[in-house]
Amino acid sequence: MRLIFPHVLRQMGPLIFVTGEGYELKFLGKNYARLLASIDTTTFVMADEEHNSKPENMNSENIYISGDNCFQSR
Repeated sequence: MRLIFPHVLRQMGPLIFVTGEGYELKFLGKNYARLLASIDTTTFVMADEEHNSKPENMNSENIYISGDNCFQSR
């Protein structure tokens, strides 16, 4: 895609030429990360209500965050 803004070109002359913009992540293991993201999970983390209700564990500052996509099908 080629973007040329006429009013900018008139002001700046031929110094500015916008051909496109984008964002790309480059890191070692990117393909491996894609593979891991595509594989179905084999474990599921859930709150242990019995453990959390014990007096020694009731004031824990640990947090458990759940979302609406826990059982999302692929």
